[in-house]
Amino acid sequence: MAIEKMKRLKLVAVKSEREALFRELMLLGCVQITEPDDAELDTEETGAFSKESAGLSECRAEHRKLLNAIELMNGYAPAKTGLFTPKPEASAQSLTDESSLEANLALADKIAETDEHIKRLTAEMSRVKGLIETLRPWEELGLPFELSETKTCFIMHGSVPASVVLETMETELYAAVQESQIIRVSSDREQHYLLLVAMKNNKAAVLEAVRRFGFSPSTVSEMKGTAAENISNLSKKLKTLEAEKDGLTKQIAEAASSRDDLKLNADKLLTKADRAENTERLLCTDSTINLEGWVPSRMDKQLGNVLLNFNCAWETSEPTAEDTPDVPIKLRNNALTSPYSMLTEMYSLPSYNGIDPNPFLTIFFSMFFGIILADVGYGALLFFGGLLYKTKSKAKGAQGRAAGLLMVCGMTTILFGVLSGSFFGDVIPKVAGMYGHTVSIPALIDPLNNPLQVLIGALVIGFIQLIIGTAINGYMLIRDGQWKDAIYDVGSLWLFFAGIALGALGITWYVAIAGAAMIVLTQGRSSPSIGGKIGNGIFSLYSVVSGWFGDILSYCRLMALMLAGAVIASVFNTLGTMTGSIIGFALLFLIGQSLNLALSLIGAFVHSLRLQYLEFFGKFYREGGKPYQPLAIKTNYFNIIEED
Repeated sequence: MAIEKMKRLKLVAVKSEREALFRELMLLGCVQITEPDDAELDTEETGAFSKESAGLSECRAEHRKLLNAIELMNGYAPAKTGLFTPKPEASAQSLTDESSLEANLALADKIAETDEHIKRLTAEMSRVKGLIETLRPWEELGLPFELSETKTCFIMHGSVPASVVLETMETELYAAVQESQIIRVSSDREQHYLLLVAMKNNKAAVLEAVRRFGFSPSTVSEMKGTAAENISNLSKKLKTLEAEKDGLTKQIAEAASSRDDLKLNADKLLTKADRAENTERLLCTDSTINLEGWVPSRMDKQLGNVLLNFNCAWETSEPTAEDTPDVPIKLRNNALTSPYSMLTEMYSLPSYNGIDPNPFLTIFFSMFFGIILADVGYGALLFFGGLLYKTKSKAKGAQGRAAGLLMVCGMTTILFGVLSGSFFGDVIPKVAGMYGHTVSIPALIDPLNNPLQVLIGALVIGFIQLIIGTAINGYMLIRDGQWKDAIYDVGSLWLFFAGIALGALGITWYVAIAGAAMIVLTQGRSSPSIGGKIGNGIFSLYSVVSGWFGDILSYCRLMALMLAGAVIASVFNTLGTMTGSIIGFALLFLIGQSLNLALSLIGAFVHSLRLQYLEFFGKFYREGGKPYQPLAIKTNYFNIIEED
């Protein structure tokens, strides 16, 4: 439950052993390789070293190729998985074995080529279907399309909007050119499909006459044979294309038996890409490699045992004060506090000289979450839902931490639900009332009838958390040798608040006055002038009073959200009883409680987190840590089997 202590690592090894060395470091999973500091090398040394390409871009391209093949497989032959389906497992050794990589890349290429072929067939099928639909209106016409003229006449296929009255069109055409004829072939909701026949020497006049009615020549005139013949031929072609497409689709579906192999090799390439990325950070000569990085102090001995098997020289050293911004951060937590790492990472990792906030989040975030929901039924759903997901899906990493967080918050929700006597609101008394019975559930906290009690409790809890935040800040200042700052910045606050407490109890106000004076006299100590010191001190006292007042009032949201959830639950239960039917009650109960749980979950998570980030962290937190990213086996699709 602390920030892992790190050591700086410097290593020089024989270049020929680089791959074997990296493989062992990857299996060990504790060394973060960094870019070497060129400033530490003199000009001659800088010229002697160079960086080499390790094929990072090729690895990433091959990885994308496998991911694309997996995605295509999932599209053509979706895998049958459920919500609780666990990831398959693989050993770390198997994820460094690249013997099957070439075959799987070839399979990925074949799948991609087959998909491209299917896309071309699909496009051709769409074109053929479009042609068939274009020919349908002319299907009953037995006239070949290539017959577009006789010795004296021209024949033109075309269409006009369905709104055109054909009798009117014929009348006006006859008035313009008597030797002409319109033959309606078919009609639909949008068009009349016509055959226009007229003398060649009147073609211009005829076209001018029909153009006023929106006549548009059809492209089918460019085809040969009758419409029925073309439709028959195109239908046969469409069946051939469909059969070919089905065959190719079946090939991809049959290849889906290799889906797990592709996923395993995708994870291998992910690991290989990470190794290549780290390799390109090295400075090399013709025969050696120069590695710089970080290793957890507790892994120093294990790393040394691995390095003894190679021709290399190395040293580890404690980071200096100047190194603090560059030291990677690894939070070392137990099973109870580790789920809260995801909350810390969402904000920002602490700096190396900061404090791991997870133990405090375990207490306060869980407590606030439980206060807001405060229902035995809701808490049981959260706890058993998280437990079921964690056990059935064997969730690890971020998913495992999320499940663990859900379980802990479920337990605190049950605890405060017991204290408030809430089980899906007041469902038990309401159901009992439907049958003429009176049931009263004992409760220490009653947000509906005594909200002031909850409000005072929320403010007290908030004040305690903020005081703990200042205590942590004081501890860090003392730890860093800044005793005076701890006394001035933290001691003066505590003296001031202790004095307010004594004054409120009617004992004395002199302690509060002394605390206020101490704040005024010490908080402007960085100003060069006396006036500046006093002015800044007075402003600091004002900031303390107004700032702390506002911070503590922020905790009122605990009462407000707890009360809102209880009221909504009770309202839906009351509506259910008004139906007079247990079936109607059950229906409204399920709808209302589901809605209330969803809304309350969002509120509990967001507002509990807000109180940690804005109020609590603001009292002590030193942010800006860089995440610890060691050279290790990385996977997306497989869980790594723990090995001795």
